Amino acid sequence: MDGMDEIILFLIVILWMSAPFLFSFVLAIIVGNFFEERGKRFKVRMITWSVLLSVIVPCYYASFSVIFSEHQQYPSFQIIWDYVRFFYTSPFLIRLLAVTWVIGLSIFLLDYFKKHLTKRAGGVSILLEVVFAVLFFNHLGLTVLEYCGFVLVGLSLMMGWLARLEFTKKGGVPKGKSYINTTVLVKSGIYAVVRHPMYTSGIVLVLALTLISQHWLSVVIGTMPVTIFYVDAWEEDKSLVDKFGEDYRIYMHRVPRVNVIIGVLKLLLKRKED
Repeated sequence: MDGMDEIILFLIVILWMSAPFLFSFVLAIIVGNFFEERGKRFKVRMITWSVLLSVIVPCYYASFSVIFSEHQQYPSFQIIWDYVRFFYTSPFLIRLLAVTWVIGLSIFLLDYFKKHLTKRAGGVSILLEVVFAVLFFNHLGLTVLEYCGFVLVGLSLMMGWLARLEFTKKGGVPKGKSYINTTVLVKSGIYAVVRHPMYTSGIVLVLALTLISQHWLSVVIGTMPVTIFYVDAWEEDKSLVDKFGEDYRIYMHRVPRVNVIIGVLKLLLKRKED
């Protein structure tokens, strides 16, 4: 290849490698434009971008590998594929995507919990946990803990989403009100496992970020939001007893506050007895 061909091939490689990042970034910008408030736009764009990256990049790499298998006889395509495969399977990219996802999820959960946190220190400490997860990523080099942390991030996201879904479907929320303004005691779905899945997901997120960073500062800072989440859950129990009366007292005896393991075991035993 002459000099011009090498330049063209280099530009093609850059375009192929950056395509999913540019595509997801543009989509995130477009989605954010639907929100008038500036702060809300930023949060939505960051969350959307992190989610799109975690979905589009693996799909893009998989589709590109299929295309290559059908056109591997072309030398130029072989060169492009070598660069793309090296970049998309590099530990740096995988960790970058993982950290991006953690940041996006953390922004989502902070916004999700802002009406429940009674102290700003809780929100600040979670932000510090995110910063430590990025700065001290896998500080001790224990890959198993790192992977466990990302599994817990997924579990935290799932619990928060299921809690909101259950409230929306069965909480009897008045039209135009937030999903937390329930008029019916919800005891099904994730609420059959723990009484406060929203707070539980926050506690799980803190644990996940600590496992990802593996730094002593994360352990120290993480005690603050965990304590706040638990105290808020305890105080909410008292207000819900006033709101729903004896029904909630019975529910309290059947379902643990935030302990997922005990909640799952109790649910399995109950179903076995039934």
